[in-house]
Amino acid sequence: MPTIWNKEKNVFLSIDLLNNAKVDIQVDRPDFMNWVPFKFTLDLYNETYYLPINEYSPTFNVWEIEKIINGLEEIIYAMNTNTLDNPNEDRFKPFEHFCSEVYFEIKVFETLETDLINIEIWLTMAEFTNGDISDYNKGFRFIVHLKVLEEFLNGLKKQYKLIRNEHI
Repeated sequence: MPTIWNKEKNVFLSIDLLNNAKVDIQVDRPDFMNWVPFKFTLDLYNETYYLPINEYSPTFNVWEIEKIINGLEEIIYAMNTNTLDNPNEDRFKPFEHFCSEVYFEIKVFETLETDLINIEIWLTMAEFTNGDISDYNKGFRFIVHLKVLEEFLNGLKKQYKLIRNEHI
């Protein structure tokens, strides 16, 4: 399962693309109308947040998956090729994704440290509590090592490739 953990190893964010009967990909439809279910878990200290897996399991559309993969690839490339010569300039543009089904929002942005990256995640609390709590989001910010982000991206790409190959 692709997982990002912070530099202190006490925050873990996992996004696992699920290759199951709920995958709904048809080559003749646009990417935003093709769906891949996923499992989402955020573990931190003594709190765990996850999206319930049931008959309405959370899904990404293919456009979203590719946007996340491409955005993270650009950041990793920029981090590996750009230096911190000017501390007033970021090495990459911040990346931001808000799920079309409004589960969560993720932002990735500069720390101005050699191999560290900020991750900010905002959870739509109604989605994480089966609607028991609504009308607000809860956010967390943590710092990850570049290598961890690379491992997460490689895992996500591997899962996505497997699903695409099997369903197209």
